[in-house]
Amino acid sequence: MAIYCDESGFTGNDLLHEKQPWFVYAALNIEEDEAVRFRDKIKSKYHLQGEIKGKNLVKSGAGQKALRLLYEEYAPKVRIVYHHKKYALSAKYFEYVFEPVISNHNSFFYRMEFNKFIAHLVFSSFEPKKDDAENIYLKFQELLRGNDWEGLFVLLKSSQMPNPLVELVATFTLIHKDRILNEITTNGEIDYWILDLAQNGLYDLLRIWSVDAGLLKVICDESKPLKDAVSRIPNFSVLNQELRFWDPFGKGATPVNFSISEPIQFASSKDYAGLQLADLFASSVAWSLNNPSASFTKFIDSFNDTLFGKTRDFCVAPETGKFLIPGTRRFEFNIMALNRLTQFSKISPANAGTIFMDFLKEGVRLVTNKK
Repeated sequence: MAIYCDESGFTGNDLLHEKQPWFVYAALNIEEDEAVRFRDKIKSKYHLQGEIKGKNLVKSGAGQKALRLLYEEYAPKVRIVYHHKKYALSAKYFEYVFEPVISNHNSFFYRMEFNKFIAHLVFSSFEPKKDDAENIYLKFQELLRGNDWEGLFVLLKSSQMPNPLVELVATFTLIHKDRILNEITTNGEIDYWILDLAQNGLYDLLRIWSVDAGLLKVICDESKPLKDAVSRIPNFSVLNQELRFWDPFGKGATPVNFSISEPIQFASSKDYAGLQLADLFASSVAWSLNNPSASFTKFIDSFNDTLFGKTRDFCVAPETGKFLIPGTRRFEFNIMALNRLTQFSKISPANAGTIFMDFLKEGVRLVTNKK
């Protein structure tokens, strides 16, 4: 089963790029001869010249007509994920600051959506362009780039936080400084792929397609960073894997790996019509995210269930109104969890997650005995 993959909005390890806030990755299931026929058809019908590029087609009437035909014929054969880059950086704050501390019990915390609570708390507090708040984002990104090992911790220690909850996040971060640095490095060197959304997008899409289509033959648009990541991350190179599943959220099992029949191939889009069509999907979705009120966006939105029905849980975008609602049971629980994890970290940094789980069990035992 041939899968052609391409992206739009790639800005490397800069997730704070103001002009390109979204990253989109598309994986299209199509055979090359069919892709060639369709590409030639829309080029002839709509008088398109040269190599077709999505970023160009969305800007013209003829180009949008060609894209409409693409969606009408091939939307069911594409899987797409998107990432709001700045929120993705907030999610990485949870991944590299909190996850190592609770890793032995992470399924429970994921079920309570503690990860999304922390990501949204960081995003809503640091997203506005206030000097210290914006600097914390910048310093965190520079830490993950390996450019500034101390800046984030110095700033958290010296700055006034915007609210008491973020003060707890700052305290927790400072307590676990050594653990965080250990988590983001290997042999003293920063993990090179740590801010790369492309390898995350590719991995997620191949997991989804493996469930739907079995063994995959994967062709990706030429990308040196992604090619480097694929060559270094072992899971990208294993052939004919049996799929394994995990259910961390209690919403049904999700695959944790994928199955490919041959090594992932990287090629120029000029040489493969399948890559050109994958680009059309990725670029047009990225354009719609950047232009939410445009009439053509409404057309693309009409395909949302088809495009994202199987990938929605893998898309990364803020939903502040859902996870930061005062008075809801989950919000109150997560406030308590943040408070207690910070408190227990002061007592025993290495065991804070286990102490918290013992604290919960003791509470359940007391309530049960009262009954």
